[in-house]
Amino acid sequence: MIGKEKIRQLSRQSLYGQWTITHKISRDVINFAMSEPHFPMPANIRNAAQEIVLSEDLSYTDTAGLPLLRELIAQAYKLPDTGYGVSVTGGASEALFSGVMALSEPGDEILIPVVGNPSYEVVVSLAECTPVRYAIQIDKRIPILPERIYSLFTDKTCMIILNTPMDPTGQVIDKIVLENIADICLEKGVLCMIDESYREITYESKAFSMSGYNPNVITFTSISKLFSMTGWRLGWIIGSEELMETVNFLRNYSTTCAPTISQRVAVRILEGAGSEHRDKILSILANRKKLMRELLAQHEFYAATTPLGGYFLFLNYQEYCKKTISSIDFANLLLEKYKVAVVPGIYFGEEGEGYIRIAFATDEKSIQEGFARIRQCLTDLNKKN
Repeated sequence: MIGKEKIRQLSRQSLYGQWTITHKISRDVINFAMSEPHFPMPANIRNAAQEIVLSEDLSYTDTAGLPLLRELIAQAYKLPDTGYGVSVTGGASEALFSGVMALSEPGDEILIPVVGNPSYEVVVSLAECTPVRYAIQIDKRIPILPERIYSLFTDKTCMIILNTPMDPTGQVIDKIVLENIADICLEKGVLCMIDESYREITYESKAFSMSGYNPNVITFTSISKLFSMTGWRLGWIIGSEELMETVNFLRNYSTTCAPTISQRVAVRILEGAGSEHRDKILSILANRKKLMRELLAQHEFYAATTPLGGYFLFLNYQEYCKKTISSIDFANLLLEKYKVAVVPGIYFGEEGEGYIRIAFATDEKSIQEGFARIRQCLTDLNKKN
């Protein structure tokens, strides 16, 4: 049963929750810890939002979302004409929460990636399910091995959660690997839930989605990452009509519907208002990724992931530090003395200890200065030993 004691217990266990609550990031800090792009919302979309406020109906929508928006999403994902549904949510977080809560039973086992977004484990625990962790190969181009995942399946397994491109490593799971896993899930009667929040931000391969691949695949995403709309709280979850009916029943009593203003703005974006901005931001992020790789070489940081998607880098700082220092202590030191904010690797699971997550969606000057400060911090630490 979900209650205040369970929530308090999970809150105490959440290392990231404790870290973010106790650290205020001031303006003089280089912020590599953010999970949102360092770009303003496009002017034409802001203008469209103003127009919508003045001229369009902003009352409740269907729980599943505006019919036109759902139709545009279905077209964008090339969903089959029948058999699949879209539910528009208050961001990817609500999609994850609603999907897990509605489609599992207490006592079920749900496979989650480690390292991975800590939201997965928290939501699975709130659903009174058992999180079963599968390891990510942080230092490999192929981050997961399907056979290792299959070995974790039991008669209690109801779902696996996948994420591509990955937070915090920036790795991308190959489409063939995802199809292999989805096929086995269908055969075993296991749901395959895929977090595609960074789907459109890829650098070496064309963006793809697993939406509509088979009836056991559920995908969810957010519109906020690429269009700097994190506060607008809009995303969606896609799955079979039967599964979405269950999700919508829960959502009717939890959120009623996603914000109507955000839905109407999303309609404008999917009708074409966001195309120019999308191309511009992808080009900027690709250039910043290139700069980041140059800085890694310049500062001789070779023990780091190569992001193929998203805008995160997972750096093994311990490889360059003679003294063993926890990722929380290292992040605290960087913030307090060197004015650089990063996310401790332990936040993403025990396998993340010794790493920090760096977001390179900020401006180029900050990226250059931030890497110099991280190198200086490590140099100073090594001098003390």
